[in-house]
Amino acid sequence: MKVYGVKRTPISKIHDYGKTTEDGIIIVVKDDKDSSVWLPSAFTHLIRHLHNDASINTKRKTAYSLCNFLNHINYHANLETDPLFKDLKMGGLEKLNFHHLEHYLNHISTKQRVVKNKFTLKEDVKLLDFQTVKKTENTLLLFYEFLYKLNITGPDTEIQRVTKETKNGTISTLISPFDHDPNYFIDYPPTDKKNSNVLKDMDEDVWNLFLDYAFKYHKNIALGVAFQMMGGLRLGEVVNLTHDAVEVFEDENYMSLSIDDRQKQLFLYRGINTEYSQVKKTRENQPVFNFNGKLFEYWKSHMEFLKKRKSSDNHNALFINSYGDPMTGEVYQKEFAKLKFNFLKEFLEKEYPSLFTELASKTWGTHIGRHVFTNHLIKKGYVNNPHTGEVDTKLLMILRGDSSEKSSATYIDVQTVTQTVASAIDIVSVIASQTKSRYKLKEAS
Repeated sequence: MKVYGVKRTPISKIHDYGKTTEDGIIIVVKDDKDSSVWLPSAFTHLIRHLHNDASINTKRKTAYSLCNFLNHINYHANLETDPLFKDLKMGGLEKLNFHHLEHYLNHISTKQRVVKNKFTLKEDVKLLDFQTVKKTENTLLLFYEFLYKLNITGPDTEIQRVTKETKNGTISTLISPFDHDPNYFIDYPPTDKKNSNVLKDMDEDVWNLFLDYAFKYHKNIALGVAFQMMGGLRLGEVVNLTHDAVEVFEDENYMSLSIDDRQKQLFLYRGINTEYSQVKKTRENQPVFNFNGKLFEYWKSHMEFLKKRKSSDNHNALFINSYGDPMTGEVYQKEFAKLKFNFLKEFLEKEYPSLFTELASKTWGTHIGRHVFTNHLIKKGYVNNPHTGEVDTKLLMILRGDSSEKSSATYIDVQTVTQTVASAIDIVSVIASQTKSRYKLKEAS
């Protein structure tokens, strides 16, 4: 029986200006009778077709979704006990239909896994959440569409699309065959997220305690955590920062960051895994707001910390590991896990036992900073539309760095955001004028 897997491997690309090598994701296949030999699979073309310019994490997730599905249908086809998979044994993918995907989605929707909380030591049975199953469904429908366009599958696997016009152009969306067809039934996980065990926010006094604890005992990543909680940075965006990517505007009460992919400068020359060091959205002038009045104290503390640490070379990285090398996302995650563990056990358990129980029972990692940033903007009304009083999702999207890649008016968007937020808080009032000046200079040039 064939078994499919995901491999990360260096891939060479030929350009007009020469040859470059970067990490890529490929799908491989082996026969379970000889587990020592993995061969590249033609299904890798699907990853390139869907995500040619996407981050390696996006490619990896799609590859795993596809491999898990292929292994599922192969397993049942070789069992020869389910009539649904009988034709696949002889006819291969040409006999693939939507009932096979229906079978798989029901499988993952009801599959249980046991998770142990390392703080409370309690075991909990979890299911995949609704959104995860739907994302998997959408990925595999793209796979079906891919096969249909190659004339591998028959007309009963054609997928319809609906198009609509937006400000950024025309968007085409897949129509799931499972939505309104009574011939299919998928027992999706409940959409009610009240029982979700993932921590989505922290009270203001709690995340302030967390930041203060970080700067006292975990100085190597504390500024990164502050950037995440007061600027909404993603993990990869933090570790790709260099000294010259930061502008400090202490009089105006904010900092401005240049978010860029600096992997070649910081990581790739060392030949290390950069899976968690990807930059999803490059952008200029990402603001980090002085929400708690300590941002510049944190910045100076980090600069003093770096002065006492010896860098391995002139890499200019803002965050370094214990060897003085640029810190990767993987190391940052491990350091954050240490910070979280110590904060809960050494501080909260002794000082605030009820709060310890609440936070220790939830699942959370580095992305909590982005949640805190988003919710703080909303709760304080900083991104409310001044006319309607409702949350302006466009402003929130921009401040979070979620704007569409098709958007070219970066300075105009930031200007709009900062002017609106300035009507609610003083600390952003100067950013608007700074942005306006930058925009005029850009127009003049």
